[in-house]
Amino acid sequence: MPISRILSRTFFLMIAVLITQGVMTSFGGSAMATERLYESAEEGATIVELYTSQGCSSCPPAEAWLNTFSDASSDGRRLWKDIIPINFHVDYWDHIGWKDPFSSSEFSQRQRNYNRHGHTHNVATPGFVVNGFGWNGWFRGQDIPRHMQANKRGTLRAELNGDALVIEYRDIAHAAESQPSMPSATKHYSTRSLKQGALGKLYVHIARMGIGIETHVKRGENAGRNLRHNFVVTGYRKARLELGAAENSPFVAALAEATSLIAKPVSENDAQTGIWNRALIIPEALAVDVDREALAIWVTESDDPKPLQIAAGWL
Repeated sequence: MPISRILSRTFFLMIAVLITQGVMTSFGGSAMATERLYESAEEGATIVELYTSQGCSSCPPAEAWLNTFSDASSDGRRLWKDIIPINFHVDYWDHIGWKDPFSSSEFSQRQRNYNRHGHTHNVATPGFVVNGFGWNGWFRGQDIPRHMQANKRGTLRAELNGDALVIEYRDIAHAAESQPSMPSATKHYSTRSLKQGALGKLYVHIARMGIGIETHVKRGENAGRNLRHNFVVTGYRKARLELGAAENSPFVAALAEATSLIAKPVSENDAQTGIWNRALIIPEALAVDVDREALAIWVTESDDPKPLQIAAGWL
């Protein structure tokens, strides 16, 4: 093995060990031992994003509605497989009497990006985005329509071992090159285009969510109220995906060695067929009591917040 490759691998291994040790220390000396697999649903799950704030008096009813998805919905859609709720708390209400402990400027910017890309008509709370597009049906007492099932692109797989997450996204659009009969709108999603940057950068997002959170609001529009939240994002991380199979990534290999994680075996040709990867430590959650936690992982392109694919499940 060339000395440069040995030094490179040693460098990544040292980083992975330090990160892993840091996470273990932050959890009192022992990392989470749970091993889980998150995979995107074959038919595509409906993603329901709620943009809300504890400082907004109109938001508690919207959150109460979102809370009902803790189990199967009334029409039989399964949590995580058929429907994935995510509760983002924005920060643009924080200056009006009460600072929301779950608010983040990143979530406010995400909502603005939806509007900037033309996917929504306004930036307000409560605000709903379903499968990357604004939805006002909740205000009219409507259920999420079946026709809003997303046309997801590719498949997403994430393997969690301890706090280390190895993500692999397979972009099926590369098949356009071998299928000349496909519409031109689909053809431009070729691996060649991906490599040339025609589609921009791909990013992976990890949201750690808390279920069963209760907060007593002391000031602001909801002063004196006890608010209950489900699916609220308590930890968030975003990183750029790398083109190539997970087993070919030096950081994935180093992290696997440091955490005894075994990545899914893939062929050497996978790097040429639209496979992207990344290895990350899952975000640490805010210090708050929860009944249960969940993880959502999704992929986006450039600064467009609309998910290309998503996988989620209990943590």
